Amino acid sequence: MIKLPKDVEYIINELKRAGYEGFAAGGCVRDSLLGKPPTDWDITTNAAPEDVMRVFKNRRILPTGIKHGTVTLFLKNIPYEITAYRLDGMYSDGRRPDNVTFTNDLTEDLSRRDFTINAMAYGPSRGLVDLFGGREDLKNRIIRCVGSAKARFSEDYLRIMRAYRFSATLDFDLDIELKEASIALRENITPKISAERIRVELDKLLISGRFNRIAAFMEDLGSVILPEVTALRNVPQRNAYHYLDVYGHTMEALRHAGPELCLKLCALLHDTGKALAMTVDSGGITHFKGHAAISENIARDVLKRLKYDNETIDTVTTLTREHSFKPGMSRGAAKRLLSRLGINYSRLLLDFCRADTMAKNSLAQEHRLPAIQADKELLEDILQSGEPYTLKGLSVGGGDIMAALGVAAGKNVGEALNYLLERVMDDPGLNKRETLLELLRDKVIN
Repeated sequence: MIKLPKDVEYIINELKRAGYEGFAAGGCVRDSLLGKPPTDWDITTNAAPEDVMRVFKNRRILPTGIKHGTVTLFLKNIPYEITAYRLDGMYSDGRRPDNVTFTNDLTEDLSRRDFTINAMAYGPSRGLVDLFGGREDLKNRIIRCVGSAKARFSEDYLRIMRAYRFSATLDFDLDIELKEASIALRENITPKISAERIRVELDKLLISGRFNRIAAFMEDLGSVILPEVTALRNVPQRNAYHYLDVYGHTMEALRHAGPELCLKLCALLHDTGKALAMTVDSGGITHFKGHAAISENIARDVLKRLKYDNETIDTVTTLTREHSFKPGMSRGAAKRLLSRLGINYSRLLLDFCRADTMAKNSLAQEHRLPAIQADKELLEDILQSGEPYTLKGLSVGGGDIMAALGVAAGKNVGEALNYLLERVMDDPGLNKRETLLELLRDKVIN
């Protein structure tokens, strides 16, 4: 038994009263069987869209996807998609059917769906309709296509990404046939699927936090989704702090990255410049001078290609550019970090540096982890103390400087303020109006 919300029961009952079938179908049935509250409830019916709109003519109902048989009914401002049983035509673009044909057969409708766990329906009178072993696959924790995996993927190549995403979010294994079909057809993903849809699936995969599933995705599909990352395979790191090649280090950094999406993206992209920056000295030691700046540019290109928003691009590229900073800051250096990056980026940088260090050897961890923790505590102490680290925290402004010293507005005032901020960050006791103006007078005289 699945307990349907009262509004879903109402929809099914109204359809039945009008002479039609109605079932909850897809993800809501899957989640209910897993004991998870569904985020939304979709209904499938043998009523054509026009018939559904007639049944609920006294309700707010919109033809949101009527070409593909879907209308959206609003009850208490909650949307419920009601879709007619349908058969899909050819998928000539590898994404959407060229046309759909409505049918009276629930079996035909369920047979066109992607995975067995998403191809179940439930109605109060008939109970669970499971024609393809979805419930058994839930029990066995496996993602399996309805029918031929190659056929399902060739219809819509986004389903390949969805399979790996479901594997991660549900912590399910991939069916062997599905996995083989994914690898065989993976080159079709980027030409056929929009960058926005790829990004959505990638984000869900990364924030699942299940590293083994993410690693499997990178192994199988990384070469087409993130080739800049898989190009790091076999790029050696022979130095005092590393024991893995650049790709292995990247994946370990991802394993230890915090839950924020920006940290996971930074873990994947922070060393992408090392393949271009690598040099080897006479002793066989590898060096990667300037790799952070190269990685920043590569990260920006990757994130733009995947249509990330500007805030995410700015966050990830900033962390990538700054990730080589050495922990163990003085109080003044910590204030300069805050001044340059701001509070949020400074905290994220230290969080990422911890993940980066955890992907190095025990010597690096021994040297760097205590310093990173001390830096985090130092930042918070500075923030609690109220010590100034930006121009806004100074006890004088541009007007004070011009009035007291007669300095013309413009570049000279800005230089004067930055000079005072540098002095105050090293010695907060100087942050008094008269003291600061005296410092400027002495600087002008000298």
